[in-house]
Amino acid sequence: MTNKTLEYKGFQGSVDFDTQSDEMYGKILHINDLISYAGDSIKDLRIAFEEAVDDYIETCQQLGMEPEKPFSGSFNVRIGIRLHKEIAQYAARKDTSINEVVKEAISCHVSGRHNEVHHHHYPYNEYEASDFIMTTGARARPLLTVVQ
Repeated sequence: MTNKTLEYKGFQGSVDFDTQSDEMYGKILHINDLISYAGDSIKDLRIAFEEAVDDYIETCQQLGMEPEKPFSGSFNVRIGIRLHKEIAQYAARKDTSINEVVKEAISCHVSGRHNEVHHHHYPYNEYEASDFIMTTGARARPLLTVVQ
């Protein structure tokens, strides 16, 4: 996997290049100010990025301003009426908020947990018949029992 961003002191910077001039360049991402940097190699670009971040922080201090934080921790998502209703109902069933459901879903996706396979084994009393048999293709095996 190719990493197309630089990171330093909580800031991210882009990595771009111009095939005509053979120059690499980028800008600090996720802030409203436009701060760019350039270099002839990845190493030079990283150094220029870190210098740009340090300069941005120092300039803000000299002006008596707080450097803009790259993220505030909140954002708006448009998901459509049907999905909005479904997530509200799901959150209510789970006695939680829509915000918590979305945070958990995003966390699972970003961490890769959304690709995990989970197996759930239930005690007999969750089924009407105690002789329940799980089938997998041509084989049949008894249901696993949870012992407490």
